Amino acid sequence: MAIFLEHNQYVGIAPVPLAQYRRYMHAWHDVVPKTATRQRLKEAFSHLVISGRVLDQLGPAINAAHSLFVYGPPGNGKTVISQAIRNLLDGDIAIPYALEVEGQIVRLFDPVNHEELPLQDDQGLFGHPVDRRWVRCRRPLVMVGGELTLDSLELSYNQVAGFYQAPVQAVANGACSSSTTSDASRCRRASSSTAGSSRWKAVLTS
Repeated sequence: MAIFLEHNQYVGIAPVPLAQYRRYMHAWHDVVPKTATRQRLKEAFSHLVISGRVLDQLGPAINAAHSLFVYGPPGNGKTVISQAIRNLLDGDIAIPYALEVEGQIVRLFDPVNHEELPLQDDQGLFGHPVDRRWVRCRRPLVMVGGELTLDSLELSYNQVAGFYQAPVQAVANGACSSSTTSDASRCRRASSSTAGSSRWKAVLTS
């Protein structure tokens, strides 16, 4: 135990195993409402000038229930488009406070980006009893700007606390992430690769 605490000083809600989180995301993807119809899209974007071709691309992307990454030149409407997309995301999502990945702790729940919702009649995931390791949340909208770097897309390790913080695309899983920067050269390369990043790609694309 003493050796373990030297490397991990996480104190909080018990983590959820990564495999369990992946099973939940698969099940959630099958039941999440896919209601971004063309009529709803027209209504949601009625305050913007957007071509029908773009709306035809947005509809299937929203209904796919994966993370969406919106980017482009300054002033082209990324923020308002993302906000409109968020308003089309029906249903909610359960977010683990933390994940356990090969003995390491990864903190996933972010009170800044995850809007907690009250439980309905003490109902847990898919009819099961309430599991306090999870938080019922509104599907998130994660906004990033010039501070976004390639390091932000990898697990970040807290040397003091001894656990990892989930990358921005994992925080936005099942919803929308919007970047307000358009200059790719501002995203510096990570100085070193982070072990396990491929697992996050698998989680987000499953």
